[in-house]
Amino acid sequence: MMRKLWGRVIIPALMLFIASTGGATAHALPGSLISMWQAQQQLHLSVELALEDLLIAAPSLAPLGDITVPQDLSAQQTEAIAAYFADHLTLHDATLTLISATLQAGENAHVGQYTLLIATFTTPMNGDPFPMTLTYDAVMHEVRNHRATIYWGQSGTDQQGLADFGFLMTNGSPRPVVLQAPQ
Repeated sequence: MMRKLWGRVIIPALMLFIASTGGATAHALPGSLISMWQAQQQLHLSVELALEDLLIAAPSLAPLGDITVPQDLSAQQTEAIAAYFADHLTLHDATLTLISATLQAGENAHVGQYTLLIATFTTPMNGDPFPMTLTYDAVMHEVRNHRATIYWGQSGTDQQGLADFGFLMTNGSPRPVVLQAPQ
C-alpha cells in the first residue's frame, strides 16, 4: 500500500515541486508612470518608463541603450523621443511639447536595476483642465503586458490616482481614456 502511494502520489508531487522551484521566474519591468500637474498657465505631463521596454517597442531608438546613466539626452536624441511620443501620446487636441528627456538608473525589487527614461511635456492650459481625454499606447503597442498609471500632482508630492490601464484598442486605434478631476 505504501509503495503504491509513493509511486502514484509522493514521487510525482516531489518532481513537480523540484521542477517548479528550479525554473527562472520572469517579472515584467515597471509600467509607465504618468504624472500631470498644472502651473503657470501650463499643463505639465511627465512620463517615466523603462528604457529596455521602449527599445523593444521602438527599435529605431536602440542607440539610447548605449548611453551611460544618469544622462540628459542630446537635442537629436530628444527629437527622436519626441517623434516616438507624437505617435503614442495625445491629450485632447492639445499640442504637447517635449521640454526635457533624461535617463536615470531605476531599481525594482522584482527585476533589479534598469534604465528609466523620464520625458516631460508641456502644453498651454488656462482654467480647469478636467475632464481630459488622454490617448496613450507607448510601449504597450508592442509589449502587451505593459500598463500605464496616471497621477495628478508632481512626482514627489501628494499625488492622486486618475487611471490605471493596459493596452486598449477600439477599431484598430488606441482607445482614449477620459480623466476626471481628482476627488
